[in-house]
Amino acid sequence: MRKFALAILCSLFICATQTARAQRSAPARPAATPPARTQPAKPAPTPQTPVVAPAAKADDCGCETETPPDVLAIVNGVRVTSKEIEEPIKDKVQQLQQSVADARKRELDLQINSVLLEAEARKRGKTSTKLLEEEVINKTPEPTEAEARAFYDQNKARIGAEWSADLKDQITQYLRSQHQDEHAKQFADQLRAAAQVKLNVSAATAPATEAERARIFATVNGSTITSAMVEDTLKPLIANTQ
Repeated sequence: MRKFALAILCSLFICATQTARAQRSAPARPAATPPARTQPAKPAPTPQTPVVAPAAKADDCGCETETPPDVLAIVNGVRVTSKEIEEPIKDKVQQLQQSVADARKRELDLQINSVLLEAEARKRGKTSTKLLEEEVINKTPEPTEAEARAFYDQNKARIGAEWSADLKDQITQYLRSQHQDEHAKQFADQLRAAAQVKLNVSAATAPATEAERARIFATVNGSTITSAMVEDTLKPLIANTQ
């Protein structure tokens, strides 16, 4: 169980900031049991003032490879146009495009935090996992039964189950992950404050040409993070969206 927690924390730290903030500002709705922990997407805060980005467009997604023809098919002499197909699914397409644009931003933060974590671990002569164990897991207070009961009382209607020892354990595990999330964010903030992190873009965007893959999105203690590094990691997601 401890090894599993460490594995989760490795992923948690790299994208701790945005995930932690999102969970605290809009907590997942409890089902019959407390929300299961998902692997996010570790976004951390950046030194720059956050920029509120508009809704993603096709160009932001970088998923479109070709423009569909105006007429997709002719059935019994009736033309079926691309507009007739696209209109009913427009909202869904925009949601998919937004998910890719958001993932691109998270991936940039992930890579920045990865560099910082590995550098700090080397400086201390430890592995990244050991460093997270010392700085996050060991410094995270264990949730109390009172906290678990208070969470249950606040969410009883949505949980839809009576209080029990098993439910208490599940809520405790959920609260533990939240506490670790907070400590991981604090540790990420400390590393960022002590490092030389330079962001060259306000938002990570898809490359319009092959040459644009060489764009340097960020420099972390002299190490560069390029558009290609971000895009290559997102290939499976982009392929599925396409």
